[in-house]
Amino acid sequence: MARERVDHNPVSARSGRRWRAVWGGLPTAVLLCVMLSTSVVPAVAKTPGSYPRLANIYFPSLSGAVLEDLARYDVLVLPARGEELTRDELAELRCLNPDIILLAHMPIGYHGDWGSPSIFSDVMDAANANDWWLRDRIGQRVRLGCGDYVLNLTTWCPPDEDGRIYSDWMAKHIADRLAPGGLWDGVYLDYCMDDIAWVGDGLAWGVDADGNAQEDPRDELNEAWRAGTARLVSRLREYVGPDYLLVTNGNNTLYDVCDGGTREDFPNMHGDWYDNIMAPEYGYAAIQTRYRDPSVNIINTIWYGVADPNADMPSPAAEQKLRYTLASTLVYGDAYYSFDGGRGLPHHCQTWWHELFELDLGQPVDRGLMVEAWPGESPWIENGDMVAQRQFTRGMVVVNPSTCSQRLELGGVYYPSTSWNGSFYPYHAATTNDELGFCSGAFYAGSGRVISAVMDIVFKEGADGNVLLSWDEVEGAVAYAVYRSDARSPGGSSELVAIVDGPQYCDERTDLRSAVTYSVSPIDEMLCEGRPSSPISVSPDAWYDMAEASMSDLPDGRGMLPEGHEAVAYDGRGGSPEGRHHEGSASVLHGPLPNPAVTESTIAFTLGDDERWGGGRPTSVTLFDIRGRIVRTLLDDRLPAGRHETRWDLRDERGERVAAGCYLVALSSGEETLRGKLLVVN
Repeated sequence: MARERVDHNPVSARSGRRWRAVWGGLPTAVLLCVMLSTSVVPAVAKTPGSYPRLANIYFPSLSGAVLEDLARYDVLVLPARGEELTRDELAELRCLNPDIILLAHMPIGYHGDWGSPSIFSDVMDAANANDWWLRDRIGQRVRLGCGDYVLNLTTWCPPDEDGRIYSDWMAKHIADRLAPGGLWDGVYLDYCMDDIAWVGDGLAWGVDADGNAQEDPRDELNEAWRAGTARLVSRLREYVGPDYLLVTNGNNTLYDVCDGGTREDFPNMHGDWYDNIMAPEYGYAAIQTRYRDPSVNIINTIWYGVADPNADMPSPAAEQKLRYTLASTLVYGDAYYSFDGGRGLPHHCQTWWHELFELDLGQPVDRGLMVEAWPGESPWIENGDMVAQRQFTRGMVVVNPSTCSQRLELGGVYYPSTSWNGSFYPYHAATTNDELGFCSGAFYAGSGRVISAVMDIVFKEGADGNVLLSWDEVEGAVAYAVYRSDARSPGGSSELVAIVDGPQYCDERTDLRSAVTYSVSPIDEMLCEGRPSSPISVSPDAWYDMAEASMSDLPDGRGMLPEGHEAVAYDGRGGSPEGRHHEGSASVLHGPLPNPAVTESTIAFTLGDDERWGGGRPTSVTLFDIRGRIVRTLLDDRLPAGRHETRWDLRDERGERVAAGCYLVALSSGEETLRGKLLVVN
C-alpha cells in the first residue's frame, strides 16, 4: 500500500512509493526528456517488473555516455551530490529509464568523499567543531581499513551548542540536503550497523567512544553504537516521511524504519555463502521478510581477480562467480543484483554487463524450493544439501552451493538461456534434467511444459503461384514458427521463414515445387516452441488439399508399417480426404484425447463400411516411439464398421510408465494405415 508523503514539497507519485520534483506542473525529468529527445527508449526491452532486477553502486562522475549504460539498471546508488550538480544528470536518467530508482550514497559511520564537497565538507566541519570522531584511549582518530576516519555514532559523543549529538545533526543534514526537491527517491545509508567494537580489534589502544581515556567494554560500546544508529535513522524517517526510501549497507535490525539492506561483497564479507543466505538475524532469506514492504534489498558481488575495466565482463572466472551469485539472488529472494570490481580495481566504478542481465524471467511463482539431487563422491557443504530452484513465469533458476556436481530433474521441459530475448528454441534443444556444477547456478527458459504440435497442414496453390498454408489452431499457442526447407539448396537445412500470430501463412515465392517442404511449430507464452509438425511436402502432383505428411522424423521411416499398408494423413475432423478415395478406404482416426496426456489418453477412430471384409476388418492400434520401436499394441482384432475407442494408460508392453516425449499412433485397418501423434508429459 502506498504511504502518503507528509512534507510540503510538490511531488508526483511514481510506482506507489517513489517521487520526483515537478516544475510548472510537469516532472522535471519529463521536461528535460522533451528538450533532449522526442524518442528515447530503454536500453533493455524487458517485461515491466521482470526478473532479474539489477542495481549498480557507481561512484565516478556522471557523463552522457555513462548515463546510457547506467540507465539499464533498475536501482542506482550514486554519490550524494547537491541539486546544483545532479539535476540534469538525474533527470536524463529518468528520461532514459522512467522506472529507475535513484539513491544518494551517504555514509553515516565514516567520513566519505565521493559526493559533492558542500555536503561532505559540512560533515567534516561539524565533526571537527564538536569532536565527533571516534577515538582510541590516547585520543587518536580510529581509521577503517580503507583509510577513512570513523565518526562517533554512539550516544556517548558530546553534544553541540544546540544540544544535538552527531546522530541528531546528521539526520537533519541528510534531510535538508537530499530529501527535498524530489531529485532522489531515497538515500543509501552506508556503514549502518548494529555493532562497532570489531573496528578496535588489533588496535593497540582500543576504542574510547565516551572520552574517559579508558577502553570501552565491548558489549557496552556496541549497545551505544546501536542506539545512536537507531536514533539517526528514526529521526531521518520523521523528517523525510514514509515514502522516501531508506536503504542500508551493513548488518542492522532497523527493519521497521528502513526499506531494505545490502549484502555487500556477497558471499564473502559477512561469513560464507550459508551465513550470507541463512543467518537467522542478518541473512538474505531473513531480511526479505523484515524490512518495510515493498523492500529494496541489494545483493552486491565484488570481483577481486584480474580484469579489464573497459570490458563488458572481466574474465570467464568472473562470469562463473556472477552466475553463482545471481542465481542465489534469484532463488532465495527478490533483491536487486549488483556486480562490480573491488580490491585491486577502482571500487564501485564499473558498468559491466552480461547477457544474463537481459533475461526476461517474468515474475516468480513461488519461493525457492529445495530439490532432490544426486551428489558425486565429494562431501556436501557443511550445512546440508542446499541445491534449490525457483520457478518464474518465463523460466527457472537453479543454484548448487554444495561442494560437488549434482544431477537434478527439472520437473518439466526447459530450454537453454542463451540468446534469451528474440529467439525461439527447437524441441531438440530441450532438457528435462541437468548436471549442475559445484558452487554454480543455471538458468532455463520455458514453463516446464510443451504444448501440442501442429498435427496437420493444409496447403493450396494461390492464384499468383504462391503457396497458402493453414492448420488447426493449437491451444496455448500465441504464435507459430513456419520453417521451409529446399532440397535444392546446399545442405537442404530448414530455415525459419516467418513467425505468424494465427494458423495461416502465405509464402509469396512462386518457384516452390516438389523439392520444398514446410513444418510449423506452435509457440507458447514462454517464447518456447512446442513440438514441430512433420514436414509437409509441396508437390505438383498432390492429389488433395490435405498434404501427405512424411515420416522423416522416424529413423525407421515407413519400414515400420505392416507390409502392403499405406500411410495416409488424417484431418482429425472426420470424413475421408476429399478427392482421394481408395476402394474400401473410408476410415478416420479422430486423434488421441487428451493430447498432451498426463495419466491416460483415449484413441478414437471410425471404420468405414466395406463388404470385402465380411463386416469385420482386421484392425490394430499400435504405438511407436520416435525411433520407430513398438511401445505397445493396444488393439489387434476384427472390428465392424463404425466408431470405436481404445484407451492407453501410458504404459509399455512390460507395464512400465513410458518416458515423456512424442509417440506415433498407427491405426491399421484393412489395407490402409492412419497415423497421428501423441505427446506424453510428466
